[in-house]
Amino acid sequence: MRVALALGAAALLLVALHAATVRGLADLAYFPARGTLDAWSKKGVAPTPAQWVAARDALAEARRLEPDNPLFVEEIGRLYEKRVAAADPAQPVVRGYLERALGEFRRAARMRPASPFAWTNIALVKFRLGERDAEFRSAVENAARLGPWEPGVQRALADIGFAGWRDLSAPVRAVIAGAIERALFTQPREIERLAKSDDRAAVFCADPLSRGAARLCAKR
Repeated sequence: MRVALALGAAALLLVALHAATVRGLADLAYFPARGTLDAWSKKGVAPTPAQWVAARDALAEARRLEPDNPLFVEEIGRLYEKRVAAADPAQPVVRGYLERALGEFRRAARMRPASPFAWTNIALVKFRLGERDAEFRSAVENAARLGPWEPGVQRALADIGFAGWRDLSAPVRAVIAGAIERALFTQPREIERLAKSDDRAAVFCADPLSRGAARLCAKR
């Protein structure tokens, strides 16, 4: 009996050690790619094509090692989306990158459906693709419901609202108007900056749904 227990404990220890080793190797692959993404997001430093490929391959290796880790899936999506962040989505190559990003974000949302950021990413990419369908509406609603006070979620929804208010359905407008109203309490300067870009708040402020954002529209 004692021998059996000892063997069982040893087997569990080996499993734990293997899992820890795999996590360590996945992290070693992931963190350099994360550094590339952080520099891209925070400093506006776009990687060279070689750096982008290296980050893509590193994230692919991290996901191979830990296929159930949604972080790696989401970061691959971010990498593809940011690769064409300033490009015209009407171009087939650009659309291909965005559709690849969308596929990764969908996987991430299935893996952790309570994450507001996964739904925010879906909403942003769907918006860029011009797809204002039920999935887009659901992504906007889930993002706002799950992360009502998350600054990144607020900024993303505000950006969608200011960029395409006229083309959004009434239910989506209502959700985004609420997100902008909350954002005006938590990060007013950032929201005002987004609104002033190309005077994008003009259509937003002309809509009755937007009257709650009085502080923003009064400054126009």
